[in-house]
Amino acid sequence: QNQRFNFEEVGSFGVANDMAIQNNYMYSVGNYLKIYDISSDMPFEVGSLSLGTGTHGGYDIFVRGNYAYVAAGSDGLTIVDISNVLNPILVGNVNTPKFASKVYVKDDYAYVGDIIKINQDSSLRVINIANPASPIIVGNYDFGINYGDIMNLVVDENKKVFIVVAKSTTSIGGLHIIDVSNPSSPYLEKSAYTDRAFFDIKIFGNYAYIADSSISGGLKIIDLSNPSLPTIGSYPDVGMGLYFLDGLIYLLDTFNYKIKIIDVSNPTSPVLINELEEFGDIYYPNIVVNKNIVYFPQGTNLLIKAIKLTPYTENTITFSASDANSGTTWDGLLEYRCDLNNDGFWDSKYSTSNPLTYTTLGSKASAFTCEVRDKFDARSQKTKKLFCDDGTPNNQCSGLRYCFEGEFIYGRCELCGCAKSQTCQKVTGIYQCVQSGSPLPTD
Repeated sequence: QNQRFNFEEVGSFGVANDMAIQNNYMYSVGNYLKIYDISSDMPFEVGSLSLGTGTHGGYDIFVRGNYAYVAAGSDGLTIVDISNVLNPILVGNVNTPKFASKVYVKDDYAYVGDIIKINQDSSLRVINIANPASPIIVGNYDFGINYGDIMNLVVDENKKVFIVVAKSTTSIGGLHIIDVSNPSSPYLEKSAYTDRAFFDIKIFGNYAYIADSSISGGLKIIDLSNPSLPTIGSYPDVGMGLYFLDGLIYLLDTFNYKIKIIDVSNPTSPVLINELEEFGDIYYPNIVVNKNIVYFPQGTNLLIKAIKLTPYTENTITFSASDANSGTTWDGLLEYRCDLNNDGFWDSKYSTSNPLTYTTLGSKASAFTCEVRDKFDARSQKTKKLFCDDGTPNNQCSGLRYCFEGEFIYGRCELCGCAKSQTCQKVTGIYQCVQSGSPLPTD
């Protein structure tokens, strides 16, 4: 795909530990289950239900059809009827022995991550939800103490539960696969990467996409069809949460306060598309995407922030010695470097390529600066604009005008057309708009 995006903050709203999207509605949980209409850029609340405070309340949510399933901490699993988004109703609940922190729903079962943080004691609960008003725990798998906290879980078509666990200095982390083909007797089939602090997981096809917060972590793509579970693709950074949509991974890095958009259409070779920054503190590794809006909780108060993405036209920039000060006399092999964002920091090392060519990755830069030097360290710089004053990118038309190196020019009617009653003709080697019927010589 390699589609890049501009991004802008739409606003902040609500408070959430986690969020889920179904159709044109977002469901968030904290002390309340809140339902927001997200059919427009800025969501607005349409329904609400109190879930409790302190160790009660909502910590994770899974939405399917007419029901929302909430991992409700000390209250276990809570089931809410959302068939009327204006009036959500609590219809069922079952307490779990520990602290319900994560939930995933598949067929007639809810799979709940149940933890005790004080001694890192994690368990999986298998809960029959065929009757939403009367959920029943039918199976358990206890990891025991000194396993890291269950950070997330997913269930595939083969009745395997994939659980990611965050390693600490005293606990085991990594990926753990539980077979639940017999719901009353789940068992551990395999563990891998137990030295890693995995925070989130999504599964599509034969691949698991995992957010790894360990050193040299980031995005890991694991081949599930291979029994050895090899990593076949990766993108380095710190990964805390992720969302998969249309072949793109939205990777949330709460350590560096960044969101990275990564093209994984080729799982063996992920490509960075955009890096969205300057969002301040991000504490919860939860992120959802709806169409062109990214949502995530921010700061200690967990306000939901909405970021709008719009397709970004790439700007290919070139620079050569002829762009620099014509009064400089150059000696020896020339070298070039560029500041692509025009922020005062060089984004490239010196290169002998001539001309030097880059495709800008950022969406905020309106200009770039390049520098050329010779063997005696004589240097010259030049700044070029990437957009014309009305925001038209270079090498595109705005009406009848053509944007070239940040300035509008006429005389490119073969690209931008002419006014009514005029035609575009090549006159003495140059395209011009001429009045229809004018007897000008043409090539």
